[in-house]
Amino acid sequence: MKKDKAIEQALKNQVETLPAGFEARVMEKVFIEARRKERRSYVLNLLLISIISLGMLAGIFFLLKELYSFNVGELISFNFFSLKNKDFFLFYFYIAFLILGLLGVDHFLRQWVKKTKGSY
Repeated sequence: MKKDKAIEQALKNQVETLPAGFEARVMEKVFIEARRKERRSYVLNLLLISIISLGMLAGIFFLLKELYSFNVGELISFNFFSLKNKDFFLFYFYIAFLILGLLGVDHFLRQWVKKTKGSY
């Protein structure tokens, strides 16, 4: 018992200071690790979204081929670009640009919200 109390007393009386800049170095390493974790999360999310998107496209082409006898060769042929399909092209481009515009607005708003949350 006396040895335990002696050790406790010795540790309490020991005054040891940390090296200069120790806290700054530790905090810098913590911030670096946090940035690394955030970057890793971003890359994994991007990879997951890409894989899901490619899977959805593959599923669409599979369903079109199996259920509707869709032929990619006919799609690429010059008959596809005839004037009778002009209305379809305009509609598809309208929808595509609308979606891209909405995605751009979504991205802008998410960045704006992220900046404003960090400023409080």
